[in-house]
Amino acid sequence: MITTTMRRFVPDELITPLKLLGKYDWLRWTPIDSSPPSSRLVLRIPSDPSLALHRRLLALIQADEESLSLFHHYVFSKALALGPKLLCPTAEQCEALEHVDVNVSFDDYEQPFPTFLLELPEEYRRKLTDRFNYECPAIALTHHDPRSKYIISTCERLRSHITTIHIMSSRPCWNTIEEALRYSVEEGNDMDQGEVVQRVAINFGLLMTHYGVKDLGPVDRESHDKHVRNARRRNGDKAERARRLLDAEINLIEFEQNVVVYDRQDTGPPHQNGGFS
Repeated sequence: MITTTMRRFVPDELITPLKLLGKYDWLRWTPIDSSPPSSRLVLRIPSDPSLALHRRLLALIQADEESLSLFHHYVFSKALALGPKLLCPTAEQCEALEHVDVNVSFDDYEQPFPTFLLELPEEYRRKLTDRFNYECPAIALTHHDPRSKYIISTCERLRSHITTIHIMSSRPCWNTIEEALRYSVEEGNDMDQGEVVQRVAINFGLLMTHYGVKDLGPVDRESHDKHVRNARRRNGDKAERARRLLDAEINLIEFEQNVVVYDRQDTGPPHQNGGFS
């Protein structure tokens, strides 16, 4: 089933404040050439009076001031602020792209939206769950920051609610995004599985940039129209609830043209034998 709302991943009461916060660059970072590589984070809570009403979110963020969780909150805030964009590929496309190295530099990487969501089809999720003996993520969110060249990729699992976050940036030790993808401080099936999913997502970012992408509007048009009507109601509580539901809606995107992704298993080294036409 296609995801229609961000409420599957974000607590209902945090959606509207995260959307508001996402209008600002409230988190900034600079790379630190340490071992392992790290980043210096600077939290910049905007002086927006509307945010003062959302103390739970502000407390949550300030409590995580030195944590990677800040990146997680940041990606979701940006997705919500710009209107979540969801790509739903086929299992065949995902399987082909997991074998394609992301052999591009951070300077050359682009994606059509600062943040996009990739929903893995059920058939492909089952295969990755069996391969790694670990629940496969349903959604991967990929955020690209052109200023810093950072790519922040998160994998969201529905049953366990376990998130895998990978922070990638241009470093002297990495010539390509692929090298950053393969690097991990931690080991485990979840990290190995996350690497595969994130490679697929980043490759789709490149494909969408190359072939173009169109926004088809809300995934659930019927619910969208209902929420729009209810948002105009005189009943303040019902109108406010409808506006919150609209904040959580997701738009479906697809390639502007037919894209065939193929996998040539009989030639080339691992992770370098795919392509597209």
